[in-house]
Amino acid sequence: MIQRRNLKAKDRTRKEEKERDPAARSVGAVISFYRRAKGKTQKKLIEDAQGIISATSLAMIEGGTRLPTEKALRFLCDQLQLSAFQIEQLEDLLHDSERTDEQRLKSIMPSDVLQGRALFLRPPGDDSTLLESAGVEEIWIITKSPLTVKKKYYEMLRERLKSGKLRSTYFVDSDAGKSQFVELYQMLLKDPNLDSDAKNVLSDRLRCIIVPSTLTIFGFVLFNPNIPNRMFGRSVVMDQNGLTVGVIPMDTPKVAAAFREFNKIVERVGTLRIRGSGAREIIQGIGECELVLP
Repeated sequence: MIQRRNLKAKDRTRKEEKERDPAARSVGAVISFYRRAKGKTQKKLIEDAQGIISATSLAMIEGGTRLPTEKALRFLCDQLQLSAFQIEQLEDLLHDSERTDEQRLKSIMPSDVLQGRALFLRPPGDDSTLLESAGVEEIWIITKSPLTVKKKYYEMLRERLKSGKLRSTYFVDSDAGKSQFVELYQMLLKDPNLDSDAKNVLSDRLRCIIVPSTLTIFGFVLFNPNIPNRMFGRSVVMDQNGLTVGVIPMDTPKVAAAFREFNKIVERVGTLRIRGSGAREIIQGIGECELVLP
């Protein structure tokens, strides 16, 4: 009998957990994490609060049942000596319901916290569905590692191509990258789940350019390149096998500098295409580049 009651209590707890606001839960989890990391107790924070926040409120905030007020959040950030980046993340979580999907792509989301990810990481594919709703029209992927044809990544790319609204350009620096791109391209052409309309425009929607290795020391992605006020970027974190496991937002100056460099290459792509497969071009200040034409 006691065991049955305990099971019912656990089920009720799980249900209540699911019903709580994800934003409140994530904000509470992050604040609790930083407080413990700084070696502070709830009691100590309240002693210094001077009425800004009560013990009950702090407990509810950390428990994920209440969002902090802006004043309370500023106090907590100050007391916990959070960096500007950490404060920005908390602000994003606090106001998640007011953010657009494009804004969510650029930063941390409640699900990142609630699913136990490191605060600056998000696995590839988790935000793939946001790309269309966020209005992303084009992406440039700069990576030292070759393209992968593994099922998870292949299906993710195929779904993007099926929507017909996203153009992807890969910049890679290895011979393996070239051969894998050709393999990937041929798989897509033969895929019965990709209709003829998508296959007819595949060469425009999916491109691969071989670039000097000096340009791919750090992997990153540029979203909406050359679209005023809508271009942003993310550095790519890879595992020991060269597969993407997470991302870190890039600041505006880094995005602008990266765009200037790679736009020089994109502007010459038309020339390379006309010259046919295997054509290479020496671009001043960059080096030898090759457009892969499967």
